[in-house]
Amino acid sequence: SDATNNCSAAVAITVGAAPAPDLVVDAPKVSERAPAAGARFTLRATVRNQGVGRSDSTTLRYYRSSDATITTGDTAAGTDLVSALAASRSGAESISMTAPSTAGTYYYGACVDAVSDEQDTTNNCSAAVTITVGTPATFPDPPTGLTATANGQTRIDLSWTAPTDDGGAAISGYRVEVSADNSSWSDLSADTGSTTTSYSHTGLTAGSTRYYRVSAINSAGTSLTSTTASATTTAALPTFPDPPTGLAATANGQTRIDLSWTAPVDDGGAAISGYRVEVSADNSSWSDLSADTGSTTTSYSHAGLTAGSTRHYRVSAINSAGTGLASGTASATTAEEPVSDGTCRVDLIVEPGQGCTYPGTSTEFSVDTNGTGRFLFTSSGTRLVLRDTTINGVLYTFVASKQQDGNWRVEEVG
Repeated sequence: SDATNNCSAAVAITVGAAPAPDLVVDAPKVSERAPAAGARFTLRATVRNQGVGRSDSTTLRYYRSSDATITTGDTAAGTDLVSALAASRSGAESISMTAPSTAGTYYYGACVDAVSDEQDTTNNCSAAVTITVGTPATFPDPPTGLTATANGQTRIDLSWTAPTDDGGAAISGYRVEVSADNSSWSDLSADTGSTTTSYSHTGLTAGSTRYYRVSAINSAGTSLTSTTASATTTAALPTFPDPPTGLAATANGQTRIDLSWTAPVDDGGAAISGYRVEVSADNSSWSDLSADTGSTTTSYSHAGLTAGSTRHYRVSAINSAGTGLASGTASATTAEEPVSDGTCRVDLIVEPGQGCTYPGTSTEFSVDTNGTGRFLFTSSGTRLVLRDTTINGVLYTFVASKQQDGNWRVEEVG
């Protein structure tokens, strides 16, 4: 009956723009803000989609700039692929770079290529991050003050002072070299791998002399060597010396016996300083004639004996370790008393104030109290010699000499 109401009322709609992405790049972070010239470092950047629509995949481009503003006109330094990002999502990117070879301040940043339907392309470049490149590292100076100190028989300890100039890069270790002759060198340690300024050389033998030198190591390489130092391990502890050999005892007149011997071949590792001389009247009970002669002389005289005395002797060597075993024994017997008639004969001992007569004559050889020997017209304080001299038809040959104990010994009569 009414066809005018057959259609509905209208509803209004507003057609707007499609959801759009918006990519921005945060200021990069750097792994090393002060790398050495030519050193590697890492640059890390974050790309964010701050729009309301999904972005397509794109490219992130890294730049080096001469100032703090990063643009696509700066020096290109590398690229990264940026995956598609949903709204409010982000992606982390990174790149490894080599620092410039010239010292100075440099600026790094990144710009992301625009994507389809991007809402705003004026914010696609990041702020800059700054790095300061130092002077390229060089070899460090040599260590100083190297000393070597023996520590017992098998070890030498080294110490030194680190170089004042490390060449612009931290010291990472030391090279330690050793030589037995201060000429031919070898590595005791090619690199200690430590900043410790000491080192111990172990496993040496007693009495070893070694020379040492040390070099410092940094990232640029190894320095020249330090001055040398040397030390000798503590010698092996000495032992008692071997016994002397070849002991001989020789009677020298009526009151003295002279001893002689040969020093031991093995001194026990320490110099002989003297000898112990022992005496016995029966070759059984011994006493010290000298507990220590205090001399390396290999002879000794036993004076003050009586005529016809027999004595036995043995000798021991002395070093810093002590007194060695005794030598084999030797014995001798002093000359007998002169014959009762007082006639001069070979080996007769004439004491001061006494005398003897020349055989077959009344001519006398005498020794006065001051030790001078007199025979005929001849006198002497040390030795009297008269050979083949004829006086009043008598041929005289007479020789006598003064001994260390002051007595005179007749050597020739004929």
